[in-house]
Amino acid sequence: MQTILEVDESIGGRVAKRLRADLVQDRSFDTLSSNIQKHVQGSSSLQTDGWKGYSGIGQVRSYSHDTVNHSKEFVAIKRGKKVTINTLEGVHGAIKYKAKKLNLFRGVPTAHPSFKPRVQELVFRFNLREKKDLLFVYFLLLVSVHYRLVSQENLCGQFERMQL
Repeated sequence: MQTILEVDESIGGRVAKRLRADLVQDRSFDTLSSNIQKHVQGSSSLQTDGWKGYSGIGQVRSYSHDTVNHSKEFVAIKRGKKVTINTLEGVHGAIKYKAKKLNLFRGVPTAHPSFKPRVQELVFRFNLREKKDLLFVYFLLLVSVHYRLVSQENLCGQFERMQL
């Protein structure tokens, strides 16, 4: 699984804004870079661990790319700024905790068809953690699809427009 976390640093700290998680077949450069290109704007700053699949990602679409080697340090200083993926790892921990609490992954291998929707649910919950009023709107849209008041394609469009 590859996760991408959008972080807001404008208020002094690192605040997690939006999470995206995709199940990937392998962790090669081609797979990871195509997924990053699909979800990350061109002039963004990427911070990753030292996994070899990320090497060269900075040349793909003029990304600024910095790495941190967790076997040596948890925060690196490069070009005068902090490089860390601790925020992402904290989000991973929160999602794992929630998954265990909700008993979502018991006996479900990652290849199982129900694994991806379960991960998507946790990402969905994370992204709406501060917008609980939208949960009711999503619920109404889902009920509308169930009773065929709204088509499923229209529902997906509505979700995309309402996402953060």
